[in-house]
Amino acid sequence: MTACFFFDRIGKALDTGLLNVSIVFSCVEIDYATEGQEWVWRHVEADTSLYDSCRVLADHSLHYLPVYSRESNMVVQMLTHVKVLGFLRENLTTEKLMKKAVENGSSEYKLLQSTLDRLGIGTFKDLAVLEFSTPVVDCLQTMARRRLTELPVIDSEGKFVDVFSRHDVFELSKRDREANSKMSVIEAIRKRPIDGSMGHCCRRQDCLGAIIDAFGRFKVERMYFVSDKNQLEGVISLSDLLRFFLG
Repeated sequence: MTACFFFDRIGKALDTGLLNVSIVFSCVEIDYATEGQEWVWRHVEADTSLYDSCRVLADHSLHYLPVYSRESNMVVQMLTHVKVLGFLRENLTTEKLMKKAVENGSSEYKLLQSTLDRLGIGTFKDLAVLEFSTPVVDCLQTMARRRLTELPVIDSEGKFVDVFSRHDVFELSKRDREANSKMSVIEAIRKRPIDGSMGHCCRRQDCLGAIIDAFGRFKVERMYFVSDKNQLEGVISLSDLLRFFLG
């Protein structure tokens, strides 16, 4: 799929008022391995346990998982990493529960106080990154190939600067699509309607409880590990947290 085709499809949805339809279909993920194979609609039944549902999310690298009810013959909910994290944040990191855990010396408290480095959570090798001069068309191809919704942008010294995300793609699709597909990633970022970086950073020494809370407050899908000199070291995603708790 070319960038122009990608922009054209999104642009038509915007121009004709079909953006909501586009969003609905983007939430239903379909797995297919090679051309000619049947498409598989991944979903779970309404009575499926949370653990098993999360297992499907993680094993198939899905962003959304439809929850289907046979009784009503319809999708009644969309399970996402954000919703699962919200559940964990509500039930594991509230001040009341943490205080109780400290008093009891529970293993849950010790786990939440452990650093990400010690727990080994995150990705530090084979990172997909963008440089200032990377063309937008290359960004789209990398996002599609890696099945990512955003990519980190670094400067010539390897320092974390910002992220290029699907939100930037939607903004670019509203204007001259062909010209926007040829511009560099730094030009695209500068065309944002809002100022400031869209990325959030963390350190390997941060504890698990603080990271869960940060994800919940910032409403993001990824945070980026940086050194004391702001060098990009790795990334931690909601998927990483989900896989960690699933074991």
